Amino acid sequence: METRNNPHDDAADDTTLAQVSGLDNDTRWSSIAVALRAGQDHTPFLPSEATVAAGYVKQVLRFVERARTEKNQLAAESELIGVSPQMRGHAYSMATVVLGDATPEAWRAAAKKLLFAGERPYFK
Repeated sequence: METRNNPHDDAADDTTLAQVSGLDNDTRWSSIAVALRAGQDHTPFLPSEATVAAGYVKQVLRFVERARTEKNQLAAESELIGVSPQMRGHAYSMATVVLGDATPEAWRAAAKKLLFAGERPYFK
């Protein structure tokens, strides 16, 4: 991933990951979530429509936004109707990155179970 001269430099721009070789459809979702959490532009990380259906991308982004802004976070799950299990796993993973400790435990558990073994995140 990204290499920084000073790993303690909090001002470093995390969105530079978009230019790093190796960003793919399994790693991009965490990068989008980090950008959203930091209030930065996430669009450099979005996949092309040839790679991921635009409808799925919109659903996942709406899910994360609703989870972040609505009082009843679980209502946001309606945005994920019809998405693939893997995309659902990425959506729950993104919500965990964005929401931190406020993430429903069921979403953390689902992210761990739905993502491929090599892509399973560790969330406290």
